[in-house]
Amino acid sequence: SVEAILSTKPTRHSAFFKKNAYNWLTFCDELPPCYDGAGRAIAHTKFGEIWFPDNETRDLALLLLNGKIMFAYWCIIGDDFDVTRWMFAELPADFARLCPPQRQELLKLCAVLKRCMRENTVFKLNAGKRVGSYNLGRCRSITDRSDQIFARAFGMEHVVDEIELLYSQVIKTPTDGAADYVASEA
Repeated sequence: SVEAILSTKPTRHSAFFKKNAYNWLTFCDELPPCYDGAGRAIAHTKFGEIWFPDNETRDLALLLLNGKIMFAYWCIIGDDFDVTRWMFAELPADFARLCPPQRQELLKLCAVLKRCMRENTVFKLNAGKRVGSYNLGRCRSITDRSDQIFARAFGMEHVVDEIELLYSQVIKTPTDGAADYVASEA
């Protein structure tokens, strides 16, 4: 399970997860921006923090946890809104099954995913604040590639079509942007 790769104590290799979700789950190593009414940077209040033994493990986890495999698992065990540690920690995943070429390909994809997430930052107006979020719907070409690698490594190729079907059935709005979001900023 993912629990096996999480550190029980804080380390320098942290990641953040958004504690609620709608069309995707958000895991990141850098929080999206958030501003008060005057445009000053403020802290997010809806993110939790988790730790890993090293950057490589964290980056592999970021790919898995942002993908449709994790989203499908969350849809099955979650409540369609909250995201808590146990929900992703119990995801069956054995990172030891990744061979070195798969690890290298995934680490390259993670760098691309992080850049794509930053490029797809959107803001929602909420109580006078501009709350930034990463639109993972716009990053699916990357997470779909990583999901294929994870599915092969974890012996899950036989459920990929079902995951795609579930995903297409539960997405509630288009992933290219929602009406309640304002333009992203660089």
